Amino acid sequence: SGISMVELLVTILISGLLFGMAIPNFGEMRRSMNKGTALRLLEGDLRRAHAASLSEGAHIIFNVQDGVGYTVGIDYPPYSGGEGVNPEPDETLFTTELPQGFSLQLWQPLMFNSHGYVINSWGWPSGGGGMLSDGAETFASFWISPSGFADFWHW
Repeated sequence: SGISMVELLVTILISGLLFGMAIPNFGEMRRSMNKGTALRLLEGDLRRAHAASLSEGAHIIFNVQDGVGYTVGIDYPPYSGGEGVNPEPDETLFTTELPQGFSLQLWQPLMFNSHGYVINSWGWPSGGGGMLSDGAETFASFWISPSGFADFWHW
């Protein structure tokens, strides 16, 4: 009419085994979710920076901060920099910190001109891109064409 001590112990033992098997999977699931979060943040902020260049009619400068975050600033006319010198923004539009342990590396400085084109420090259309890492591995890269269209690859 009740459960025996042996049945209770077997139930607790099986529950403990199942819980023990789930813990490693939870860590991997959390890592995977953080990768997705970091990639979505970057994709959204690059699109936001591109849109700001068009709506503000000014240069938008995407600066990486020690690899763990980035700042998007606006450079109003007359533009600073040029002739191979990277410009400094007149004001910051927004700053984003990546999830802990993640880092971003750009292949070259990333700037949008007032027409939405990606330009280099000389003011010529050039495109740009970078890689996103989680400390253990690089898991995504992106390329923005000179015309401002972005492609993202993740694995």
